[in-house]
Amino acid sequence: MTTVLLALGLITWLGSILCYILKDLDVGAGRKMIGVLVLNIFLPALVFRVIYTSEMGSEFYQIPLTILLSTVACLGVAILVFRAFKLQPQEKGALILASAFGNVTYLGLPVLQGLFPTLALQVAKVAITM
Repeated sequence: MTTVLLALGLITWLGSILCYILKDLDVGAGRKMIGVLVLNIFLPALVFRVIYTSEMGSEFYQIPLTILLSTVACLGVAILVFRAFKLQPQEKGALILASAFGNVTYLGLPVLQGLFPTLALQVAKVAITM
């Protein structure tokens, strides 16, 4: 954990220093390019690698089924809750979708590992592939 935090701190420090050294550096364009690379190249490559190197076990079917049932339950509860509010249809739709679909790759992964502590590695592998 310390190594990860130190690496993030070093990257942040390096980025701050580069802004002062390279005054013509377009930070917004760089940030956008990094985001495009991560979403279109690195994350799919990670998913492919995890799927390719993983052994198929029962958790490969149990976890997606749990995710599906949880999503359907969250959709149902969100529809019932937001029906009581007087909102524009677009606002209701956005709130319902935001309530039902979690960010399992980044935020929900620790929650999944907390729910399935004995299967932490398997949960991580399957959750990343979803």
